[in-house]
Amino acid sequence: MSKRVPYISIVVNTSGKNLSTIRRLLYSIKLQSYKNYEITIATESNGIEIRQACSELGLKCDVIETGYWNRCKTGNIGILRSR
Repeated sequence: MSKRVPYISIVVNTSGKNLSTIRRLLYSIKLQSYKNYEITIATESNGIEIRQACSELGLKCDVIETGYWNRCKTGNIGILRSR
């Protein structure tokens, strides 16, 4: 009987202002040995730059640029869009 590997949703809530921190986070995720996950990034701004960072690292990320300057609302949208 084979073990079932849990599927993990990584939901990142960000203002999108500190792109170097987001890149470090994405790089850290990429280095992990566990690969059964999805990445959802809910951002208030800089969605294009965040998508580009994901692409450069070879990560498939669902980037949601809400345009809201409301961290709670942005985070809730990210959670609702994750699996």
